[in-house]
Amino acid sequence: MEADLKVARAGQKSGDEKNQEIERLHKELETKNEIITKLQADTDEQQRKLAKLRGSESETLRLKAMTEKDRNSIDALEREVAQLRDALGRQKQKGGGDDDGRAELEAKLKERDNSVTRLMGTVKEHETTIKKLSESVESWKRKYEFLSTDAPDAYKTAAKQ
Repeated sequence: MEADLKVARAGQKSGDEKNQEIERLHKELETKNEIITKLQADTDEQQRKLAKLRGSESETLRLKAMTEKDRNSIDALEREVAQLRDALGRQKQKGGGDDDGRAELEAKLKERDNSVTRLMGTVKEHETTIKKLSESVESWKRKYEFLSTDAPDAYKTAAKQ
C-alpha cells in the first residue's frame, strides 16, 4: 500500500511538474509572440521610413535633372540675348530706318531676358529644395544606421529571457 502511495505521489508530482512546464512554456511563447509583434511593428515603421527616403532621393534626382535642363535653357537664352543685342546694335549703327524691326528685336530681347530671370529663379528654388531633401536623406540614413546597428534594449532583455 505504501508503494502504491509512493507511486501515486510520484505520478502527482510528475503531473504537477508537467503542468508547471506547460505553464512556463506558455509564458515563454507569449513573451516571444510579443517580441515578434514589436519586431514586426518596427520593421513596418522602418519600411515606411525607407520608402520615404527613397522618395526623397528620387525627388532629388528629378529636381537635379530639371535644374540641369533649366541651366541649359538659360545658356541658350543668354546666347540668343547676346545675338539679339548684337543685331539691335548693328541696326542702330545703320541708322534706324526700320522702327518696326527694332521694336520687334527689343520685344524679343525683353522676353528672353524675362525668361532667363524666371529660369534662374526656378533653378534657385530647385537648389533650395534639393538641399532640404539631401539634408532629410542624410538624417534618415543616420537614423537608419543607428537603428540597424543598435537593437533596442527591450529586445535585448526579452531575448535573454
